[in-house]
Amino acid sequence: EGIALGAGIMLPRLGWVVALAILFHKLPAAFALTVMLLKAHYSRTKILVLQGIFFLMVPLGAWGVHFWKGELLEQKLGLLIALTTGTFLHIAYSDILPELHTEHKFRYRFLIFFLIGILLMFGVREIGHGG
Repeated sequence: EGIALGAGIMLPRLGWVVALAILFHKLPAAFALTVMLLKAHYSRTKILVLQGIFFLMVPLGAWGVHFWKGELLEQKLGLLIALTTGTFLHIAYSDILPELHTEHKFRYRFLIFFLIGILLMFGVREIGHGG
């Protein structure tokens, strides 16, 4: 997320979209991480340390991209954005889609929200291209 934010800031039309996506993603991701760690019987202290590391990754990634500025970064900006987008898609397909097949009670609700998320990505893309 930090690399995505750092790369997104370099492109003014993309930066705000990436920042919003990270903002809306961080809270449920932190909640899910806490629930998984509690189920695995981690201590509260260890959970707080791991959550701190989880939250620090965004500013550290953005900071790293900021200091990697220059001609090399401009050439690799598309690659960085593709890498971070691919990571998000990998997580969605490997973690979220299998849940659709195991949780029968909410199966269609999960699928609908997943499809809404995909449609929102295309909608944001169209807004970014000027309609």
